[in-house]
Amino acid sequence: MNKLYIIGNGFDRFHDLPTGYYNYAQWLEETGSEVLDEIYETFGDCDSNWWNDFEQNLASVDTIKYANNIAQEHVPDFASDEFHDSDWYDAEYAVEEKLSEIYSDIQNSFTEWISQIDLTVCHPKINLNEENSVFLTFNYTDTLERVYHIDNNKVFHIHGRASIGDSLMLGHGKDYEQLEAENPEPHDEDVEYYEIRAFEGALQGVVNKKKPIEDIIKRHQDLFDRMANIEEIIILGFSFSDVDMPYL
Repeated sequence: MNKLYIIGNGFDRFHDLPTGYYNYAQWLEETGSEVLDEIYETFGDCDSNWWNDFEQNLASVDTIKYANNIAQEHVPDFASDEFHDSDWYDAEYAVEEKLSEIYSDIQNSFTEWISQIDLTVCHPKINLNEENSVFLTFNYTDTLERVYHIDNNKVFHIHGRASIGDSLMLGHGKDYEQLEAENPEPHDEDVEYYEIRAFEGALQGVVNKKKPIEDIIKRHQDLFDRMANIEEIIILGFSFSDVDMPYL
């Protein structure tokens, strides 16, 4: 192979498929999904700009506010005879567990939404040269295989393929240090230790939704090694978002 196609969501949208993140929001609203309420409660005012950068904004939790709200429900009872040192950490565990549940609900509903997109209404619009080519797609759909009849062996879904039940890779690109810099730990002298632990739980909960790009690259290093002889790269509908830049 000497030609590489890099395919992004703009490719599907060019083919009139409703695969934009805002389409996901509309689907959540149309289906009456409680996940939409969870998103608003967790991330605040999610306007169209927020949805346009949906994956990266999965890291946009106001961790201090979020942690405080849950921490107040898990205030240690210092006067109780049953108080234990481990009670200091109840709020931390509760915050991290709550964020894990929310991200899981988002993941599951997102997969359900992608899986119901109808490709039968889609028709080829451009010429794709399959000979001596490999297709690296960031899309979860089968547009290349089902609409353009590209050989499955030539298409690599870097973030998973919904139709075969892959676990879809969905997440932001920020590590712990970046999130900590954006959400500095509260240092007010009135802040209790359990509140600080709740804040740490919020940070870790958000970090856990980071897209594991480094692991994905290592797992598929043989694919990237085989691209050493690529002479031509054709990019179709790829947005060059920050979260996906490490691949490039």
